[in-house]
Amino acid sequence: MSSAGEPTGDSAPILVGGEALYDLVAGAGGSLDGHAGGGPFNVARPIGRLRRPVAFLGRLSTDRLGATHARMLAEDRVGLECVMRSPDPTTLALAGLDDDGVASYGFYTAGTAAAGLTPEDALAALPERVTALHVGTLGLVLEPLARAMEAVVERLAGSTMVMVDPTAGRGRSTTRPPSERAWSASWGAATSSRSARRTLPGCDRTFPHSPPRAPSSTTARPPSCSRAGPTARQS
Repeated sequence: MSSAGEPTGDSAPILVGGEALYDLVAGAGGSLDGHAGGGPFNVARPIGRLRRPVAFLGRLSTDRLGATHARMLAEDRVGLECVMRSPDPTTLALAGLDDDGVASYGFYTAGTAAAGLTPEDALAALPERVTALHVGTLGLVLEPLARAMEAVVERLAGSTMVMVDPTAGRGRSTTRPPSERAWSASWGAATSSRSARRTLPGCDRTFPHSPPRAPSSTTARPPSCSRAGPTARQS
């Protein structure tokens, strides 16, 4: 990859689709500390740091926060060729901690950049070839972003490995359940056991599944579950 985050050579990228947002953490004195985040944003960056071909699929705002997202992705060698820029403001999350130290979030998503990705724009931005696909978190519950991620999963599920993170965050400002269509087309999941119990009733553990094969409409179903252990949210 180039220093600007564009992929080079013939290697197909790992595609990470979903939201980039800013976490606002309230300090003891009432101050707010901002941290670039979002599940897919946090997944793509370490893949790039490991010098694996990776691209981010989503909308970034043209405001200062969105410019920071783009800069951080590029600095970590994440391809920006599947990114769409929007004048809509950056999506925000107000974070708080409960007595057990578990974070909950209040999301400000209406009319923001991340949530506005449409299925048509997402499919048009797909690379010619993809090594693997990762989607999840708010990308499975915000509209029209969730429908966009469903469309991408359905387009790629027969030819590449699909990983889904069903964690949407406690206190999310939407009533849409995590996408069952994306989950049933996936071949693995990455989440904490706490999140799995909350978002996937009857499933308290998750594990990576078989290599991809074309799913049958008569046999496709959500994968079985096996313990993966807690995962930490990165900033």
